[in-house]
Amino acid sequence: MASAVATQVWETERNGFTFDTPEAWVRDDASRYTYPGYERPLAVWNILDAIQPVEPFLTRGSGR
Repeated sequence: MASAVATQVWETERNGFTFDTPEAWVRDDASRYTYPGYERPLAVWNILDAIQPVEPFLTRGSGR
């Protein structure tokens, strides 16, 4: 699965996904997809951050 996704994103230039990867694709047609900035997956991270603030990995345990 990961190989197929990587092929669609990085190796199939006509899709135009290289730096604009969709949130999800239609199973049998890579030209139909969910907009990359779709709010549902972004909202999940906001909710998780509200419950327990996300701390960047590089600052954990550094005393900052």
